[in-house]
Amino acid sequence: MCSSVLRSGKPLVEKQRRERINHSIDQLKRLITDTIREQVRHGVNVLLLFHTCY
Repeated sequence: MCSSVLRSGKPLVEKQRRERINHSIDQLKRLITDTIREQVRHGVNVLLLFHTCY
């Protein structure tokens, strides 16, 4: 009986593990895109500054 209980719980544990991994991947995607967006915005500001100075 104990082994059947363990086996029946494995799919749930695996699903929870995949959900945590997917959540972490989504957080990384948001962090990366926000960082890139901010770098592009900063780069544009620097280019505008140089353009107005010269």
